[in-house]
Amino acid sequence: MKQKNNILAFTLLESLITLMLISIIIGLSYALIDLIGRQLSLFEKENTQVLEYNLFNSTLINDINNADDFSVDSNHLMLRFYNGDTINYYIQNKNILRRHDVITDSFDISAVHYKFVKSTNNRQSKDYLELKLELLQDTISTNYYLKKSNAKYINNLLFDED
Repeated sequence: MKQKNNILAFTLLESLITLMLISIIIGLSYALIDLIGRQLSLFEKENTQVLEYNLFNSTLINDINNADDFSVDSNHLMLRFYNGDTINYYIQNKNILRRHDVITDSFDISAVHYKFVKSTNNRQSKDYLELKLELLQDTISTNYYLKKSNAKYINNLLFDED
């Protein structure tokens, strides 16, 4: 009697089609993973810039609110405190530096433009520092109102002291 051998196998064409489909799936998944990685990197960079700005903004506002007196030069803001401490803010090469005693902090924020606007009214101090900062490929304009302490204001008003 003759035995029949039924060999179950893939044809060459089926194997080639399977290899082609697998290579397309692997290529698309690699492109998708690369795209997700670039988007996460961009998100991390933007998030870092926003956190850096928030740190700078809250630090400067806190320093201004706690300061007793201030003075401004062309690229320098000096804040004096009641206990004799000073905090200096410098703008050098479009970067912002904060110096307090032996500590120097630098903020990775680009300052595009800065100017000090002094009020013309001697009764009310409306002096402010105008900063234009470059953040997330956009320009943000901020105003920080500088004030002398109430004791200095009363002394200047009543006794013409400096």
